[in-house]
Amino acid sequence: MPETLEDRYWGGYAVYENNLRQPKKLALINWAPYNTTVPNDTKKAVTLDIRQWVEKRGRGYKTVTAKRLTAPGIDTKDSDLVTWAGQAFTNGTAVGREKIERIEDGVVNLRGSEALLVFL
Repeated sequence: MPETLEDRYWGGYAVYENNLRQPKKLALINWAPYNTTVPNDTKKAVTLDIRQWVEKRGRGYKTVTAKRLTAPGIDTKDSDLVTWAGQAFTNGTAVGREKIERIEDGVVNLRGSEALLVFL
């Protein structure tokens, strides 16, 4: 099978606690470099199906939460534009309102140069 962009540039890591069989968190990273100066650079985005780690609830899946690490692009010079869960950390102090994402269908999207910490 030929290697695709998605195969080369993303990684996922499971975090287990207290000898549990199911992970408590997933760290998902899209390593593909995203540049704000390159038009239509969204082709480096990946969609990941994490349903196998999300608890089933009736016909659907339990809603889980996540925090995203993002920036406008790797070519951004202003470190204040890098955010963790919507907050910048200028001089080590959180600035802005924390944004916790809700994942209801077990599918997540990651643009290039983004990471997502999913709380299962």
